[in-house]
Amino acid sequence: VILAHHWRGAGEALKERISAQRAGEYALRISTYADAITSFERALALVPETTVDNEARRHLEADLLMKLGEALLYHGAYDAAAIRLEKALTLFRALGEDSRTAQVLNLLGEGAWRQGEYAQARQFVSDGLTIGRRIDEKASIARSLNRLGMVDVDEGDYVNAEQHFEASLEIAKVTNNLAERATAINNLGIVAYSQGSYERAIEFFEETAEICRASGERRKVASALLNLGSVAGVQGNLEGATLYFEDALAICRSIGERRGIALALDNLGYAASLRKDYDRALTYFEESLTLARAIGDRQRIATILLNMGHVAKDRAGSASARDYFLQALHQAHVIHATPTMLEILIGLAEIEADHVRALSWLGMVQNHAATTDAVKSQIDALIATLKGLLPADMLEHGLGEGAQANLETVIEELLREHSDAS
Repeated sequence: VILAHHWRGAGEALKERISAQRAGEYALRISTYADAITSFERALALVPETTVDNEARRHLEADLLMKLGEALLYHGAYDAAAIRLEKALTLFRALGEDSRTAQVLNLLGEGAWRQGEYAQARQFVSDGLTIGRRIDEKASIARSLNRLGMVDVDEGDYVNAEQHFEASLEIAKVTNNLAERATAINNLGIVAYSQGSYERAIEFFEETAEICRASGERRKVASALLNLGSVAGVQGNLEGATLYFEDALAICRSIGERRGIALALDNLGYAASLRKDYDRALTYFEESLTLARAIGDRQRIATILLNMGHVAKDRAGSASARDYFLQALHQAHVIHATPTMLEILIGLAEIEADHVRALSWLGMVQNHAATTDAVKSQIDALIATLKGLLPADMLEHGLGEGAQANLETVIEELLREHSDAS
């Protein structure tokens, strides 16, 4: 950046553009996204006056637009990122640059995934995978498989997710691609965590953190720390979880990774709520919610509202909690986030005055393919409580009815009731 300023003062536009581009690439590599954005924007502005050849100019513009889009994406500026990436995609397609086209499609897919647009994300990434396979570019294939797996995870399809991650890891090992290897290992940890295999998850996350520390990928270090904190929390080690989350928050703040900041704050709020420090929990949740709304992270918005519902349930009673839960359900339903919807139904069941209706929801969640072992444990505890309140035949009827229920039908009914009440 200093060198770019020097050349700007000297009136050396070409040297300034080259220096700005290099500064942006370095900032992107070390995850200082705000600096990367500034540098790439300056480099782009200098392209017309520093590149005479039309073909060379189009290549350079496409490359800088893609890198600027990537920096904006990880900074949490999703709309701005999409605009740049779409422009880069158009240029690369016109130039016949298949490898770069696939790269941009993967980034567009990640942006859609981060906003909960799962069908769109799957389409972008699948298109990128098709190109990667056609040109036999292993790194591109591994990247696409990882991103498809994350869509699977958020839609509750853990079998396909694991298959995608294993396939990506195999390619990354063969090609010695450390970045994709770390991503696949981290993602396998997420699948293990979702299925209740906590010790296995810890091994995956610790290996990820080790690889990413060595390579300087601080965003991925923060992600691994957040995941380790989640495991510590579910195992009852709230102090350890809080330390992991605080470390991750510090990293994300230092690199300007707004999605990571929102996630760390949400997790800190959740840990505080488990300690029954509700005021602190709400402070974290409100800051996280504001940031998640600012960057359009709808999956995070749904999760935060769910967590705020649990705090309201414990502090203010069922009316306030129900409103939070139903707001969360609306967000999760829009983006087809099945695992989140299932968790919200458990929260609603806890405060539902009609115990038979609550049991039917629990029975449905208990039998759903996307329900994790951790969630099933929650259901078992709730059913045990309801056993003391209902006759055995009524209990059995409610659970049996739920086992046959359709998730979409139940969700639409609840949202319609909420809309009518509003």
